[in-house]
Amino acid sequence: MNGVDLPQWVASIVKEEWTNEVFDVELMRDASTNGDELLNTLKLALHCVDPTPSARPEAQQVLHQLEEIRQE
Repeated sequence: MNGVDLPQWVASIVKEEWTNEVFDVELMRDASTNGDELLNTLKLALHCVDPTPSARPEAQQVLHQLEEIRQE
């Protein structure tokens, strides 16, 4: 209760386009080549922790979306 709501914090970071606050420095070294992949994966992760369970994607949908992200 006294802690930070991690999904909400990450969502606010994405909204403000401060994603370098979320990703590890090592991941950001190649941001020019994999930045979109990182951002899209982060957005999918946020969708997976939606406060409303019925709004969360099913595992098969997540797998499909991850495959699409990887192909980009």
